[in-house]
Amino acid sequence: MEERYESFEDVERRLQAIVEEVSGDIPLDDALRLYEEAAQIGRLACTMSERDIEEAYPSEEPEGQAAAEPPAEEGAPEGREGPGAEEPTPTAAL
Repeated sequence: MEERYESFEDVERRLQAIVEEVSGDIPLDDALRLYEEAAQIGRLACTMSERDIEEAYPSEEPEGQAAAEPPAEEGAPEGREGPGAEEPTPTAAL
């Protein structure tokens, strides 16, 4: 049966219990099972965190639209400009 974690505190309590379990002398199979459970709970905690951040700071962009590219750094070239920009520079034949 899969446990439901409603809060980070629930997640933290379970992870602490896992740490206590693996701190003792346990069979390898049990340690691997607990490791997999802890990894799954960790991914859940990341998902919960991302959801909370998205709720606290909603995107200003309509859903489905890509974010605009960040502005170019000052002094960075913007495309090809200046002498030789119209045609590629010839290379020497080998």
